[in-house]
This record gives sequence, C-alpha cells and structure tokens, in this order.
Amino acid sequence: MNIKALILAAVLIPMFLGYTVVANEENENQLVSTENENQEVSAEDENQSDNEEDENQAASAEDENQEVSAETEGDDEEDSELKKVVGLAIVVDFPDQRAIHTIKEVDELFNRIGGIGGDSPSGSVFDYYYEISGGRLEHTNIVVPSIITMPREKTYYDVADSTLKGERRQEFITDILNAVDTMDLDLSSVARNESNRVIALSIFYAGRRAHGWSEGLWPHAGSYRGKATARGLNFRRYQITDMGTSQSLSGRLSTLVHEIGHMLLRWPDLYQSPKDTATNTFTVGRWCVMAAPTAPYLMRPTFFSDTLPDGLTLRTLLTLRPEKDFP
Repeated sequence: MNIKALILAAVLIPMFLGYTVVANEENENQLVSTENENQEVSAEDENQSDNEEDENQAASAEDENQEVSAETEGDDEEDSELKKVVGLAIVVDFPDQRAIHTIKEVDELFNRIGGIGGDSPSGSVFDYYYEISGGRLEHTNIVVPSIITMPREKTYYDVADSTLKGERRQEFITDILNAVDTMDLDLSSVARNESNRVIALSIFYAGRRAHGWSEGLWPHAGSYRGKATARGLNFRRYQITDMGTSQSLSGRLSTLVHEIGHMLLRWPDLYQSPKDTATNTFTVGRWCVMAAPTAPYLMRPTFFSDTLPDGLTLRTLLTLRPEKDFP
C-alpha cells in the first residue's frame, strides 16, 4: 500500500466511524424519543381509558341511584295510597239478654265522624283508623239495619267449657249468617278478597261476656270455619265484641278497635295475659291500644305502639296488604 492510500484511509476511516457513532446516537435518540412518545401516548390512552371508566362508573352509579330513587318513590307512592275497606257489622241479642242500644247508635259508633252524636270524646271506629293511618285507611261498616235475635239463649253460646267453646263460637256465627241471608240486603260494596270472602266481619252482641280471659264469647278475632253464607258472600276473618251494660256505647270503642286491629291489620296482642303473669313479661301498657285498650281514664283509644317485638314496625303493620292477600 502506498503512502497516499494510507493517508486516505487514515482520513476516511475516522470520518466513517464518527458518522456511524453520530448516526447511532441519533437513531438511539430517535428510538428514545419514539419510545417516550409511545409511553406518553400510552399514558394518555390509559388516562383517557381511566377517565372513561370513571365516567362509566359515575354514570352507572347515577343510574343505580336513579333506580333506587325510583324504587323509593314507588314505595312512598304505594304506602301513601288510600285504602277504603268496607266491612259488615251485625248487632245481635238473645232471648235472655236483649239489646239496650239502637242500630243508629251502633252505626254512629262505627262510622260517624266524632262518634255517637257527632261529638263523642272517643270518636268512632272510622275516626280511629283514619287518624292512626295518617289518612291512608278509611274503614267504614255497613251495619245490618235490624237487630238479630239469636235462636238460643246467651248462656248456650257463651260457655267456658274448653271442649265446647270453639264449637259454640262457630255455631254462634253460623246462626247469625243464616239470619242475615234471609234479609233483603245489598252487600255488594262489602270488601272481599279474590276468594269472595269478606275481609272484615264485626259482630256486636248484647250484654257482657260471662267468663274470663279467652273463654266463651270473650272479645276476640278469629277465623270462621263453617259453611254458612250471607247474600252470596263467604266469610273467614271476624271479630266479636260485647256491647256491655252501660247506657253509653262510647266506652266500647277501645275494645272494638283492638279487635278490628287483629282482624283487619293482623296487629298482635301486646298485653300481659294471665298466662304471662308469672314471667313478669314487659309490655307497653296503657301506651298502646293492643296492650291496654280498656283503660278507664282514656278519653280516646291510644295509638298502636311503634315499639314491637321481633323487629316489627308501625309502618309495616299499617300498610294494608292487597285484598288478594287476605286469607
């Protein structure tokens, strides 16, 4: 190799190597720049994705809130729906115990705003349930227009014998319904369930109960198991209350609304029964119509307590089930 070739090589090779180094650095820089751009784009995409996901979650949460709100509004609307329940009330007496009150008095006790005479301090059955439900329940009663005198004496139906009292109670109701069936009455407006069974049958009998707690014709609510019908109607739920011997019927209102509470709204007894006396069971006493409905010092029946056993609440018990759900 001559001297010129060596000189040329000495000049060109470093230049080539330098170009290569610069080119590689530029390529690396470009790669780094591209990678950074890709990372930035990726980060931006992730941010957008996160934002979209957050927006979707927010929208979903909003939708859920709207659904819950709609459900709640539906509940409130259902709870606030006015319920009109027309019951059937029958006044009966016996050959050995005649009624001392008129149908007019009984009708006012059940239906008239203000009760008997329109200004009774106790009001009426209608007043009580309209007030206690906040105007959501109007419970009126068709009172059979004449007093039914039973075919047997009171002592026959009002027995304490444990083997007879259930049978005699059922016979008592059967005899009453058979008598009503012979009357020319329009009972088409009486509330019934899908089985054509009357929701609320109230029997108001002359005189006082002859026996102690839960015996004989002690005021109570129950189920009629007989087959008697009246004017094409079938019956199951009923309540029986005695009219007493006082010249004023107003004092019987508390017992009436107590028993109707059992029959119509399935309210439980909250008093201490004789069977519970030994256990010193706590009750809400005079503060609840289902615990002490007949306290002599009460001018009006007390409200139904909102403190109940087993987690029950006033709201759930005040909300009437649809008629189809009544047994």
